[in-house]
Amino acid sequence: MIIRCYGARGLIPVSDEEYLKYGGDTTCIEIRTKNDEIIILDAGSGIRRLGNRLGARPK
Repeated sequence: MIIRCYGARGLIPVSDEEYLKYGGDTTCIEIRTKNDEIIILDAGSGIRRLGNRLGARPK
């Protein structure tokens, strides 16, 4: 099982290089099972980063 967090705090969603250290997107949690199934929890504005990651995967 793999758990990734795309955003952990922030009242106002931000996405810029100056926020890489502390984040800024609101919470989005990806859980990937041993069968490579994806479970998404609390799809806040961090889901944009998750979507970019999923879109970049080879098909």
